[in-house]
Amino acid sequence: MSEDKHTPGPWETTERPYIVKDDEGDIFSGGDWYIYPPLGESGPVALASSQANAHLIVAAPDLLTVAKRYEAWEAKLIRADDAWNSENGLPALNQELYDELMEIQTLRNTALEKAGVAP
Repeated sequence: MSEDKHTPGPWETTERPYIVKDDEGDIFSGGDWYIYPPLGESGPVALASSQANAHLIVAAPDLLTVAKRYEAWEAKLIRADDAWNSENGLPALNQELYDELMEIQTLRNTALEKAGVAP
């Protein structure tokens, strides 16, 4: 695997509401979503067009961690001799592989919730 080139999390997001009065006197309100890197880093580093996009950007480091953990788990499964001893030729998880998969699923669900997606 290649070295990570992004700023690791945890990232934060916040809405900055605004009110604008145009030349005709009409008033508009809204909010911009700012994304901040971890404490100690400079920021904000991004402006998202919506709350959903902001939450997805903030969850990106966690989603990357889940993908990497799953990739490593999958490699362990492929190399685990006892996983391939079943009569039907399909892999059978030993306790260690099962426990690790459950941890990865918990990380996945947490990352999806952070991204605003119900697992």
